[in-house]
Amino acid sequence: MAILLASELAERGLSTILIDADANHTALSWSKLPGRPEKLTVLESTRHSGTDAEAILDDIEDAAKRAAFVLVDLEGTAAEIAGYAVSLSTLVVIPVQGYYPETKGAAKALNLVKAQERVARRRIPSVCVFTRTLAAVQTLEQRQMAAELEKLGANILDVELVNRVAFGSLHSYGGTLKTLDPTVVHGVVEARANAAAFARAVLATIAPTKTVVEKRPTINAARP
Repeated sequence: MAILLASELAERGLSTILIDADANHTALSWSKLPGRPEKLTVLESTRHSGTDAEAILDDIEDAAKRAAFVLVDLEGTAAEIAGYAVSLSTLVVIPVQGYYPETKGAAKALNLVKAQERVARRRIPSVCVFTRTLAAVQTLEQRQMAAELEKLGANILDVELVNRVAFGSLHSYGGTLKTLDPTVVHGVVEARANAAAFARAVLATIAPTKTVVEKRPTINAARP
């Protein structure tokens, strides 16, 4: 999801830095393939735990001096570094797959945001985004999940990221949805429209020159 959002921002001409704090360095691996947008820089962060965990603050602040948008991919990141990153954020994006066990992970992420609000003594906006959903219909389970998350105070983004082959193909072919060949990869046109709508929805909630954090629930090791 971080790669999709970062690519959409960069292809709109917005200077964007994506800090890869994921232990698997998925975004960094993608960035080494051909076709990365000129306006997008992907940086590695090795601060996953330990005494230098607070160094992520330097990473974010340095990146904010160089780009209009800073995104931080926190999947698989220790709670300490996630907390530091959230504390500087303008928006925390919480991906939630559409099956019930994901609710617990999303709730933990929401609690982390609330805790950092107390530390920072300011409101830190967050949104939950349903990912890998069915294209045709919202399931009853998903509607129940949304209702439960809203009771916890969550905001639900009105755009979902549908489960599409094209999203995963970026990690094989490199580049962005705009550079994928629709004759080779299935569903590229629909994926482009979905990603663009997702980016518009995120942009509608934030202003430029800010930091956006993707905080994936620790229960979820998958990536759209």
